[in-house]
Amino acid sequence: MPSDLLFVYGTLMQGITSPIANRFHRQSRFLGEGRLPGRLFDLGSYPGAAYEPDSPKRVFGHVFQLLQPTQTLAWLDAYEGLSNPACEYLRREVPVHTTEGVLHCQAYLLRIPLEGLREIPSGDYRSFWPSNPRHRRFINSL
Repeated sequence: MPSDLLFVYGTLMQGITSPIANRFHRQSRFLGEGRLPGRLFDLGSYPGAAYEPDSPKRVFGHVFQLLQPTQTLAWLDAYEGLSNPACEYLRREVPVHTTEGVLHCQAYLLRIPLEGLREIPSGDYRSFWPSNPRHRRFINSL
């Protein structure tokens, strides 16, 4: 059975307000901050993360417990476009480092080639999106 924990690193994080984020926050419980080894990328108006187990770099995000995992993951899969064969993402379980130790969380991760993608060097979307108009417009359009 898949984990009822979800690691988010972009538009669903605490502190980002949109109808989609608000719906997600109502259907989950915030557990705290986390990080996974890998890199964060700017996909134009939203981010994408690559899980790279041996990377010295980190992607920073938030861990949530899903209150109704089956229902919530169904609409999140649709939101992330997983039914589209050309979708940029896949959902898989990864180890996320937290102050409580390592938690095995599901996460939406990039499944496309990384070459040519613009990396967000900090690995932290919270410090990136406010100063990027395309990201602000995308979040406001959700």
